[in-house]
Amino acid sequence: MDKQKSSFKKCPNSIGAFSGITIDGKKIVAGTLPCNSWHCPSCQKRLKKKLYRRILQGAIGDDLTSPYAFKFLTLTFGGKEARAQASTQLKEHNENLILERKEPLTLKEYIYDIMVHNFHKLIRALKKKYGNFHYFRVAELHKDGIPHFHILFAGNAIIPKGILASIENLWRSKYGMGFVRINCVKFRDKKHAIRYMLKYITKDIQKIGKWKRIFSASRGSLVKIFKNDWLAVNVHVGHVTDKGIEEMILDEVRIRESIIPDLSPLSKYAIDAMRQMYTRMIASI
Repeated sequence: MDKQKSSFKKCPNSIGAFSGITIDGKKIVAGTLPCNSWHCPSCQKRLKKKLYRRILQGAIGDDLTSPYAFKFLTLTFGGKEARAQASTQLKEHNENLILERKEPLTLKEYIYDIMVHNFHKLIRALKKKYGNFHYFRVAELHKDGIPHFHILFAGNAIIPKGILASIENLWRSKYGMGFVRINCVKFRDKKHAIRYMLKYITKDIQKIGKWKRIFSASRGSLVKIFKNDWLAVNVHVGHVTDKGIEEMILDEVRIRESIIPDLSPLSKYAIDAMRQMYTRMIASI
């Protein structure tokens, strides 16, 4: 019981609770549904540790033959002229979104989308010329609110020195983006490189916008981690009260009819997070 009580204190922004039973019927499981936000100091530690394990078990950095197979770069957006042009384009873009009854974008969201689009073009061009490799990308905001990317490249294909000139030529000249900064970090091994990258996630977290990812990675770079020792069935979701868990069976009908009215003080983000959490229950505990 003490363990259950202490588990409720892990996340101060808990969006609910769950309880269930193992598939063999021998163990009862219960706990809170954390907010799973990188902005939450409690959840941040758990998410960072989990992400470290996911990358460590992933394909990034496997089969490397040289310490130069790791490269760390910073990619930025253009200067004043590029930002002024983006601001002008954003007005027209938002007018179309409003006509389509969609939510307009802020300047940082619009620039983020432009950078992501050009980043994927950069990756395709590099792979076509040099071969396959993996990457891990973290988005961060400048003091002026404009995003930039920190990127870890890993793979024997990025060993040639010429790849750095290719990146700068593509990013600045062809795609019209900002400067490329090469960080001269000599990584000892895969663990060192991953830890170095993860510090940028928690250094100064600022929300870029709705559905804008803090980090992204190439396919196979991250591995989903599941606990196989138990499988919760008949999962219930509810509120944590002084009397314990006020349970409600989790299904879409009850979510629409019961949970949303009861959670009116909470943000839409919290409601969406609750809907997603039951599908990731095993991996999140």
